Amino acid sequence: MKEKLTDRKLGPRLEPGEIDQTCASDKSASPAARPPRFKLRFTDFAIEKFMGNFIDRKTNKTKRKVYIPFDVSKTTGLKGLKLVQHYKKKTKMFVLNYWFNKKSKYTTIGEFRKGVFGVKQAQDKINEIIKDHTTDKGIWFKDPAQTIIEKETRIAQEVIIESQKITINQAIERYVKAGFPRKKGDTKRGSSIKRDCLYLLGHNKKVVVNLMYDGPDNKYRYSCGSYRHFSYLSSK
Repeated sequence: MKEKLTDRKLGPRLEPGEIDQTCASDKSASPAARPPRFKLRFTDFAIEKFMGNFIDRKTNKTKRKVYIPFDVSKTTGLKGLKLVQHYKKKTKMFVLNYWFNKKSKYTTIGEFRKGVFGVKQAQDKINEIIKDHTTDKGIWFKDPAQTIIEKETRIAQEVIIESQKITINQAIERYVKAGFPRKKGDTKRGSSIKRDCLYLLGHNKKVVVNLMYDGPDNKYRYSCGSYRHFSYLSSK
């Protein structure tokens, strides 16, 4: 009676062969049984020959870009390195996937160009990034993407500041047009003006002929209208 009650609650018993088949069936349905993900060899030759598949298996639509992981050791600094290829231009870019502040982020390493930027250049750049942005334990304490933004901003500011500076020729032109002024006011003596002209404008006949270094009263000024033709005087 007791044995019959137990059989009724547990259902029919499974034979050893049936248990193996059931386990195998469950295993085949699990994610572990899926085919291994394709990984690209980290060589210039493999990258050059590679062409990504841009068709989405689920939607059958064309992807704008595809990410392909490299077959590299997870214990090296190349962990997270991937190749991204864009559909339109078919360009291939090295990108580094990393975790910062509990978020998955990407930073661009560079575009693959045969003979110009390949695996060696990418690895060297990654080593620099890791050295400046991670601890000895490999923890990211600084975001490399933010570093790039700061660098680009700094360069833009330097370009703006540089564009606001006048050239040497412009400074000389202003100095000549102002009549060779001195710090204390007034203008320089004719002999000093002559010396400055020869130094700033060059030792050529146009400077000597067109500039008069002393006024008629021998004061600390010069009388000449040719300074308006500065480009002519300063040219060889």
